[in-house]
Amino acid sequence: MVLDHTKVVYTAEDEQGFTFRQINDEDAAVELRARRKKRNRWVLIAFVALLIGMVVRTFFNFDGSDIFVCLYYVIVIFIAGACVLTENANIRQLRKKQVLQHDVVLVQKQPVIETESYGAENIRDTKRFYPILGRDVHSGYESTCFLSEEDYKKREIGDTITMTRFIWK
Repeated sequence: MVLDHTKVVYTAEDEQGFTFRQINDEDAAVELRARRKKRNRWVLIAFVALLIGMVVRTFFNFDGSDIFVCLYYVIVIFIAGACVLTENANIRQLRKKQVLQHDVVLVQKQPVIETESYGAENIRDTKRFYPILGRDVHSGYESTCFLSEEDYKKREIGDTITMTRFIWK
């Protein structure tokens, strides 16, 4: 894996060295159920927040013209809608992609890489990448892999990590 400006890309050598396995339909269905469960949790949280708002409004005898109550409802509905729409988009993407995985053993943690880029109106954007040296469990091929910050911090040398790669169908 190499950094191509601000994204991580598999090299041709990595594609030949790693032993990829395709996730079957049953595993994909399990992932879809987990994502739907997460989406339903956000809907439940939004419903409870709206219910609490109604109880507070009734208890404190706010009338319908109170700006704070209206603003509360707008914010709760906006946040819940954004979360539900994001999860729906993730579910649609999962259905359109082919998922490949490979397992690597953590051999060595490498120093964090920071990249800077400038976007619109010269706003500086700093991204951090967390590289490791990983060895494929099946083929023994060693290469640099990139993890999320959370995985990078909690993984120790010798841990087996499942790397996921998405390919559009």
